[in-house]
Amino acid sequence: MTMGFESILNFRDYGGYPAAGGRLVSGRLYRSGQHGQATPADLELFARHDVGTIIDLRGDSERATYPCQRHPGFAAEVVFAPGETVEHVGPSVDPHDKTALDARMQAIYRMLPFMPALAGTYRLYLQALTERPGGSMVHCFAGKDRTGVGVALVHRLTGVHHDDLVEDYLRSNDRALLDRRIEIEADWLYENYGALSDAALRAFFGVEASYLEAAFDEMALRYGSVEGYAEAVLGVTPERREALRAALVV
Repeated sequence: MTMGFESILNFRDYGGYPAAGGRLVSGRLYRSGQHGQATPADLELFARHDVGTIIDLRGDSERATYPCQRHPGFAAEVVFAPGETVEHVGPSVDPHDKTALDARMQAIYRMLPFMPALAGTYRLYLQALTERPGGSMVHCFAGKDRTGVGVALVHRLTGVHHDDLVEDYLRSNDRALLDRRIEIEADWLYENYGALSDAALRAFFGVEASYLEAAFDEMALRYGSVEGYAEAVLGVTPERREALRAALVV
């Protein structure tokens, strides 16, 4: 696995894993949170990497409210399907109640792959990986949930072992990344929840393997397998899956 670089809310390389008889390419596959709070140093770091396509998994309202910062030399193409890509499930829960928080997140993850705008952007994402030159970067808001599912799909479809794709997904819990996410969202957190314990903060902004498993389980429940979901909803036929592997596995 390529450790890559970490900045701009979880900005890193998700390539380098063993996959389909080879290894997932490094230096072309990046993931991130949104860049609304990116510093000039963040943007300089991003500009030094060959990213020709940005896949924006946020919804229309998020893009309008939190426009991304861009380097003066920014020339990448940004792709997305119009619409909203996140929906609240039931009432808010107390971040101190880990059982309730996990149940809520699992319910959200079961819904994410079937939201029309998000599924449409996942489709564009997978097309970009085989059709567009240079590197790509996929991001949502925090870079952990919608992005986590999308990256896990790429890993699954290119033959990355399940244990490795879960390991990559759980890297969103790295302490330095959580510290920065908490710092950036501190005012919003206090306004909505008041003072929270460190454990509650990390639970609120972290991820659990059970969240990703909930998304995969729902895909399998509706379409027989993750691959069945990818073919029926995202248009990834067996032929396109082979093209994806040919483009990304070396």
